[in-house]
Amino acid sequence: MEKCLPLLISAMIATSICLSGSSLASECIPTKPPTTSLPDCKTIKGQLGINQSCALLVDAKKTENLTGLELTPGEHYDVSVPIGQVWCDATIHNYPPKGSDGTFIMNLFAWLKKDRQAKWFSLIAEIKGEKKPYDLGEKSTFAVTGTGELLFYANDAKGFYCNNNGEILVEIRRVK
Repeated sequence: MEKCLPLLISAMIATSICLSGSSLASECIPTKPPTTSLPDCKTIKGQLGINQSCALLVDAKKTENLTGLELTPGEHYDVSVPIGQVWCDATIHNYPPKGSDGTFIMNLFAWLKKDRQAKWFSLIAEIKGEKKPYDLGEKSTFAVTGTGELLFYANDAKGFYCNNNGEILVEIRRVK
C-alpha cells in the first residue's frame, strides 16, 4: 500500500483537475498555429525523401500525435517550430519547442512525466513502441535508432494531459 499511495494521490488530483478542467485551461489562451505550404505529414504515408519536408499539428492534449511517417535506423531529421506559438498546461503558457522548469507543485509529480529527463512541456519526438524520447527543446535534430512511426507530444505528467490546451505547427525535414 505504501508504494501505491503516491500513485493513488496523483490519480485523485489528476481526476479532480480534469473534471474541473475548462475553468483552469481558460486562463491560458493558446495561439492559433500558423499556416504552411508544406504537405501534411499524414498524407505522405511512409518515408520522407532526403531534404523532403512535411508539417503536422501537435495537440497538447494528446499523449501521442501520430505522423504517419515510418522511420528507419540511420535516418536524420530536423524538426522546427515556427516562433510565436503558445500552448497551455492548465494556466501556464509554454513556448515550444522549449519546455519550462515547472512549478513547485508540478515538480512534486515530476516522476510522472513521460520523459523524466526533459523539461515540462518540452516538445518530444519518439518512435511508436520504442521508449527512447528525443527532447526537441534541447536539440532540433535527431538520428533515428529504431524502426516505426514517428510521433510527437508535449512532455507532461501521465494522467494530466486533460488540462492541456492548444495545437502547434511542427515542421519535419529529413536531412539524411
